[in-house]
Order: sequence, then C-alpha cells, then structure tokens
Amino acid sequence: ECSCLLFPHCEPKVIYRNTEQMEQHRRFLKQATLAPGGQEVLVPGGQEVLAPGEKEVLAPGGQEVLVPGEKEVLVTGGQEVLVPGEQEVLVLGEQEVLVPGEREVLAPGGQEVLAPGEKEVLAPGGQEVLVPGEQEVLEVLVPGEQEVLAPGGQEVLAPGGQEVLAPGGQEVLVPGEQEVLVPGEQEVLVPGERKVLAPGGQEVLVPGEQEVLAAGGQEVLAPGGQEVLAPGGQEVLKESLRLFLLQEINLLGSNNR
Repeated sequence: ECSCLLFPHCEPKVIYRNTEQMEQHRRFLKQATLAPGGQEVLVPGGQEVLAPGEKEVLAPGGQEVLVPGEKEVLVTGGQEVLVPGEQEVLVLGEQEVLVPGEREVLAPGGQEVLAPGEKEVLAPGGQEVLVPGEQEVLEVLVPGEQEVLAPGGQEVLAPGGQEVLAPGGQEVLVPGEQEVLVPGEQEVLVPGERKVLAPGGQEVLVPGEQEVLAAGGQEVLAPGGQEVLAPGGQEVLKESLRLFLLQEINLLGSNNR
C-alpha cells in the first residue's frame, strides 16, 4: 500500500461526505506538497491536507489539525510551524495558530501565533506574537545566545535565540547579540559589549554569569557582571550579586555606551 507521505503523488484513501467534497479534495491534492517521511507538509492557500494513518492532518482556514507524533511540521500560509509532541491545533485563517494546553509553537516567517493563558510562544526573526487576554502583541527579535529578558515584570526565555515567552505588554527588541531595548524605559549598560534595557525595575539575565537588576527602570551598570550601580539608595541581594542602588550612575567612561 502506498503512502502519500512517502510518495507525494499518491492520493490518500479518504471517505468523502459528498461529491463536491471529493472534487475539492482532488483539486487540492494537485496543489499540495507532501514531504517524504511524513515530517513536513506544505499547505498552499487555505485548503486542507489530509494524510492517512497516524500521520498529521493540516487544515488552515479554521479547521482542526491533529499532530500525533513529535517531528511533524505544520505549514500555514506557506510558512512552517513546528509543534512538539502530540497536539491538537486550530488554524485560524492562514496566519494564526491556536494551540490548547501548554505546548510551544514556532512561527517563523512573519506568522502570528495565538496562544491562550500562560502559553509559551516561539517567535524568532523579529516577528509578532499575539497573546490574548491581558497580554499584548510583542515584537521579539532574539538572535544569538540571549537567555532571559524581562518585559512587564515577566521572564522571557530565549535560549539559543529560539524560544520566547513574552507576557506583559512590553515590546522587546534584540537587534544583535549585544543589546536589548525596551521602548519607554531607561537604559541598562552592561560592560563587555552588552547593552540591556530593563522595564520597571525588573530583572534582566544576560548570558554567562552576569545578572542585572534595574531599579525603577533607571540605568544600571554591571562592570564585569559583578556589581550594579543604579539610582535609588537601597541595597539588594540577588544570588551571588550585590546590587548597590546609588543616587547617580557611574558609566565608567562614555566609550561604554
């Protein structure tokens, strides 16, 4: 028995509700691309891809998508979306993906990911991530090895520049491997060719062994990742770092900006 996931030109066995559904499906099969091995399916437009057996089913345009394995690739609007583990996915239109539960979704290429509650969302390449409820649209660019950002008082995980959890409503921009910008807040300077902006006195974790705490969104200097100077007047302990909150900023020279 031939498999459409191994042989792209083979038509799957499908039970149709009526003749119109059968004709629509056959017309679509001429457009769809099914990758060998069952790991990738390209969905042109907003049509359905039906795959038999225990393989994935893709259905952009508000239909249900079932991913029974762990290596499947969904494609909405011509872009790849990776969904680890068994997952039931609802594709809204050709650009948005809703994943119930606590799984993660990768949406490169300018696609939007719609995630409920405290959902973790991956958004490399500076694309938009839409999180409903009290959470806002974030534009996140995380290249290189940035680890943790903290917009809106929440943690953003970006190991390897791939995973981003960005609840809150702050906009985080990482234009390179050296700096992090949070619009509307003050600047945090970490020597060693690294700039970080932290909103509202929240925590920013820089790769390596550097930790920075920004007091009230003001400037913080962390020479060598050992101590932090910031406006305030309070002393804060954070793991092995002593953070000294002072009245003025010592930037150790203007060439560090």
